[in-house]
Amino acid sequence: MNMFSILFVLICTAMLVAGICLFVWAIAKGNRKWAVVAIVGPIVGCAIMVAAVWVVIKLSDIRLRREVANAEVIGTWALREESLKLVLSGGVKQVGDAACGIEVRADGSCRYRSFHFYPTRIEDLEGRWTIRPTPGEKQIYELSISTKKSVFGVSFGEENGRLFLWEYLGDPDEGAYLKYDKQPLSLPR
Repeated sequence: MNMFSILFVLICTAMLVAGICLFVWAIAKGNRKWAVVAIVGPIVGCAIMVAAVWVVIKLSDIRLRREVANAEVIGTWALREESLKLVLSGGVKQVGDAACGIEVRADGSCRYRSFHFYPTRIEDLEGRWTIRPTPGEKQIYELSISTKKSVFGVSFGEENGRLFLWEYLGDPDEGAYLKYDKQPLSLPR
């Protein structure tokens, strides 16, 4: 549970406890108006907080809500420099000189060379890819990568009209991401 979740629970609990105390006081004094306020106030306050959290979650959701065509995905996706710096600042050491990224090939094969967590390490995997709906979601698709070791998904996002791939950096509650940008084709000279 992150700090925001703990704070949310503490504030809701404080509102409910204050409401109970006010209710007991109002009943002892015979004041029905304050008794109603003691019941309705915390319920309305918690409802407003839940609505605010829902809005924040929806605004911070970077998942792309449209179907992605195979042609949009085929190519080489390089890990963004800021994502690499974020991983390395956590004490993880990059192994070797090869760049982290995802190569998505037209024949359905792919190479994934990037960071996996728990424990944190660089994985260099060959496998197959497909685009499929994210489990339990409507209109949200992911790049599914199937290797001999595992099957996992990499999500799609869009910034300024440009598609990018992303996956969580560690715990999803932390809201940190590894982001990959599609590299332009290099033409032979």
